[in-house]
Amino acid sequence: MPSANFTRIQGQQPLRFSESPAGLYELSSNWQDSIAIKRKLDFRMSLHTLHIVQGLSHQRERLFGKSDTHKSYRRDDGK
Repeated sequence: MPSANFTRIQGQQPLRFSESPAGLYELSSNWQDSIAIKRKLDFRMSLHTLHIVQGLSHQRERLFGKSDTHKSYRRDDGK
């Protein structure tokens, strides 16, 4: 069975992941780091998707007015 950890070449430092200002990640030689990065990116993408969907629903409201199905979830502004 091959080892789950990557073997290090003599004299070479293992790669570590670090977050750049753009929120991108460098590759890591540690498979556990890679899984953690993937989970973090998956979470960020789900938040990003949520923000897009919320933005689209606000756009729809602005164009077509509030839909009856969402009234119970929104606070009443008296409008």
